[in-house]
Parts: sequence; structure tokens; C-alpha cells
Amino acid sequence: MEGVPLSRLIYLAVLALLLLIVWGGWFKGLRRKPGARKPSAASARDLLPGLLDKIEQENDLVAIPKAFALSFQCSDPALKLRAARAIAKRISLLPVTRLARLDSQFREWAPMEWDDGWRRADPAALLSPSLTEAEKTVILGLASFHPNGYFREKAVWSLSRMTTGAEFPYLIIRLNDWVVPVWNLANRAVRGRLTPQNARTIVNALPLIVRLRGRSRRDHHDLVRAAIGILSTPEARPELELGLRSKESMVRRHCYQAIAETGIFKNSALLGYVLKDPSPMNRAIVFRQLSANLTLEEVRSRREALLGDRSAPVRLITLRMLHRFDPAGSVPDLERAIMDDDPAVRDAARFLLRDHDGRYDFPSIYREALASSSARLPGAIAGLGETGQAADARSIIPFLKADRVRWARAGLRAYAKLDFAKAKGALIDLLADPRPGVVKEARSLLQKGVNSIDAADAGLIHRAFNKDEPAARRRRVAALLCSLNKWDALPYILEVSADPDETIARIGREALARWLSRYNRSFTAPSRTQLEAIQSAVKDYGPAIPEQAREQITFNLKTL
Repeated sequence: MEGVPLSRLIYLAVLALLLLIVWGGWFKGLRRKPGARKPSAASARDLLPGLLDKIEQENDLVAIPKAFALSFQCSDPALKLRAARAIAKRISLLPVTRLARLDSQFREWAPMEWDDGWRRADPAALLSPSLTEAEKTVILGLASFHPNGYFREKAVWSLSRMTTGAEFPYLIIRLNDWVVPVWNLANRAVRGRLTPQNARTIVNALPLIVRLRGRSRRDHHDLVRAAIGILSTPEARPELELGLRSKESMVRRHCYQAIAETGIFKNSALLGYVLKDPSPMNRAIVFRQLSANLTLEEVRSRREALLGDRSAPVRLITLRMLHRFDPAGSVPDLERAIMDDDPAVRDAARFLLRDHDGRYDFPSIYREALASSSARLPGAIAGLGETGQAADARSIIPFLKADRVRWARAGLRAYAKLDFAKAKGALIDLLADPRPGVVKEARSLLQKGVNSIDAADAGLIHRAFNKDEPAARRRRVAALLCSLNKWDALPYILEVSADPDETIARIGREALARWLSRYNRSFTAPSRTQLEAIQSAVKDYGPAIPEQAREQITFNLKTL
């Protein structure tokens, strides 16, 4: 710094000090929300009962973080006890995977402006002597979700002293904590519990353990391998089998996967368990993993159950495996599968049959099935829609009025695929059908073909928005009207926004917000008829929509 005047150095030092002071105050302001203050005991006593009512009566999870923080400030022992019990009861009913999401939820709401108080606070202050051990565990577990690291560390230390097993999920969640002392405590506590004697505890928390594989803050693969290794021991096997009958779908799924990884069950035995699982998603995911190691004999031994499974992916994988093992022998199963209810299964079956013999005439097969009133009629209707010509629509039309909703919906989808230009009239008429399933299908198909709907069609659709129609049907029609093309939709959006039914008006307001945000994405100008309809709608319904939105529409119209 030779040659720099002393006065210049003093000036720079003072300037740097001022910048640090300003920066410190600004940074503190970022952490402290404007107007946010640590609530007094009195305000906590006033606010807490309403939140507890939501938790007890409405099972409102969103209220839990705030109720938890307020219960800490509450000076009323009875109210504090009520809060702890209400929160503990609600949390005890949650699946273990929901705890991880609740951890994030705590930080989203988190009162970070209470830093000093929480740093010195002790989670034990929340534990009334009247609470059971299970309730105390839940309260300490939620304390471990707190954004303040000092508070979390105390909570994790208290949890690590417990030995009921209920503390284990909370400790696992903290294994990915960003504060090293918190992680160290959780890591020691979890590893100390990885023993065959704790197999049931490990099984119940398996979804959280396996979830650690996807965490990037630290490498948890060795811990996950250790946990699964414990479950592969002879002492732990009975608990693992019990896990296959757990009420929680994710626990069962990860038990299957742990068994598949360790190979402690034969594939045929594990497949028997999988096919009995009540969750279609579990059956699909686990069967897909097992399929690479299954033999033809193992698949054939379960062939009827696999091809009759309600999960379409299971049926699809089975067909591909049978075809891969024995192309000629799989033909009868593939021929039945072209009538399957699921489009992916039908498509795969046709592809594999065509690969085996290119002479198959699928439209003719479907026409014959319709003519013979096949038991698998919905699959035949859908199949003809996928493979037929526009002329085949006349074979589909009779099913639109079928008594069975399933047949009618299949007919609607097939007709729309074969000839949407002619089908849209029937779809619009069916918006007035008394069957909700048919109305829902018709609306969905019209929305998909919205670019083919003109002003005349829109006018016909609007008839179903009559005030005398049931509210559920009017909501579906309102959503359809609001999804029309840019200039055709706007008059209807304004009308829907002004509807006296708040649930319908909300659909209109949301559509109006989208319309205004996307207005400049296309530069097509409205026709004279469209412009007149919009101006008339603004005049009739303008007072019912927000002033800013009305002014923006008026301004946009003036610029055309």
C-alpha cells in the first residue's frame, strides 16, 4: 500500500465498515418477514384453538406446523396438552412416507424470524407428563423438523435416547440434514439400531431408508445396504414376510424389492405374494423387476393369474414374455388380448401377432366381434376405432346410447377417432345425457378436438350450460366453453365468471386469468361476429369481473 495517502486509507476503512453495517441489516431483513413477530402467550392462546379444530375435525395437515410453533408459546397447560395430543393423533395416522413431506412443509412455513428464541428453547418443554411415550415421540419427531439447527439437534438427541422404535423414521429423515452435528447424532443413532432385533422397525421404515439412495447431500448407499442386509438374515425373515402384509403400500413394495435384491425367496414364491398385493401399482412395478429373471415355466405356472390381472402393465409384460419365450405358443393369448380393455395391451398384441403373421386383418376381426355381440365388446369397439375406416362409424353409433356406460364411453372414443367431424354433433348432444360418466367422456373428447369446434358448435354446447341443468354438469360444460379457441372462448369465459354459483364462477375467473396471460401468444384478429359477441359479453357481465381484468380486455379490444 506504499504511496497511498493515510487519509485515503482511513476513508476506505470507514466506507468498508459502513457497507458491512448496511449489508448486515439488509441480510437480517431478508430473514425477518415484515411485520412478523414472535407471538405472545396471549396471542398463541387465541390462535391455537382454531388451528386445533382444523386438525381434529378436518384432518388439516397444513395447520400442524403453525399449531406446533404456537403450542410452544402457549402458557395454558390444558391447551398445550390438547395441542400435543391432537397433533400426535393426526401424525400417528400418516403413512411413513408422508413424514418426509411434512419435514419440508415445516420449513416452508417456518418462523425463521424467531431465531434467538428457538436457539435457546428446549423441545422437552413441549412434553407434558400426561403424554404417553408414543405422543412424546411424535412431538419430538416434529421438533426435529424445525428449521433452527440448534433446536433440531436437541430434538434428535432426545429421540436418540428413546428405544420404542417409533423414533426411527424421524432419525432416518435427519440423516440428510445439512447441519453436521445433527447428522452425526442421527447417523450414530440409526446405525446403532441396525440389528436383527430391530427388524420390524427397519421394515416399517424401509421406504424412508431406500429413499436415501436418491439423496445427494451425502452418500448413504452403505447404510441402505446394511439395512437390507439385516433383513436378509434368518432372524429377520419373519418380520420381512410380515412386511409383505403391511397396510402401507410403499412398505410392501420395498419389502418385495428387498427380497428380490437379496434373493432370500425363490422367484416363484415372491411372484405368488406379488399377485396377491391389493395395489395395481405395486404389482406392476415389482413384476416388471422380476420379469428379467423369470423362466418360461414360472410364467406359465401363473399364466391365468397374470393375464387376468387388473393391472394393464402386468398383462402387457406377460404377453411380451410369452411371445419372447414361445412365439407360436403365445398366439392364442395374443388373439384374446386384441380385445383387451387397455389400449396399450391391444396395440402390443396386434404388433406381436403382425410380427408373427402379417396376414391378420384386425378391422375385420373387430367387425365380426361386434356383429356376434362378443363378451369383450368394449375392447372390440375400441379396437375398431383404432384400426377401422371412417365408414366403420355406422357400426359404432348404436353403442352411443347403450345402457351400459362402459359400452357408451367406448363407443364415443371410437367414433371420435374414426370421424371427429361427424362425431362432434353426437358428443355435443350427449353433454345433456343423465349419466355423469358419459357426459365426462363427451366433454373430454370435445376438449381434445377443440380446434375443430366452430362458433355454431359452441352455441350448441352453450345450451347445456342452462341454469336448470345439474351443477356438476354445468361445471363440466363451463370448463369446456372456457377451453374453446381464443376469440370464441372469451364471451363464455366472461359469462362463466359472472355465474351465481361460486364453484362455476371460479372456473371462469381462472380461465380469464389464463386468457389474459396468453393473449399475446397468437396474433389472430377476431372476426366481426366474434368482436360483437365479446363487446356484448363485456357489457352484460363486465361488472361481475375484476376491474383490472375488465380494463385490460377493453384496452386489448381498442388496439385491434
